[in-house]
Amino acid sequence: NAMARKLYEGLQTLPDVQFTQKMESNQLFLTMPRPVIDRLMKSYFFYFWNEAENEIRFVTSFDTTEEDVDEFIRLLKR
Repeated sequence: NAMARKLYEGLQTLPDVQFTQKMESNQLFLTMPRPVIDRLMKSYFFYFWNEAENEIRFVTSFDTTEEDVDEFIRLLKR
């Protein structure tokens, strides 16, 4: 769950990200503006948890690296 924690901390720095559930595992549930979600979906695969609310779910795994998380956050900041 270290990479989920790193992703959580990186996402917390972004103004339009709102977490909808506490981080308790390798899954993060959050909302962000739909245009940002649409842009991310061009490069990354993830699920809508509640599409009507723009709530999405990110999942890290055993092979998620720090570089993966850093690159993802950099993309979001662009």
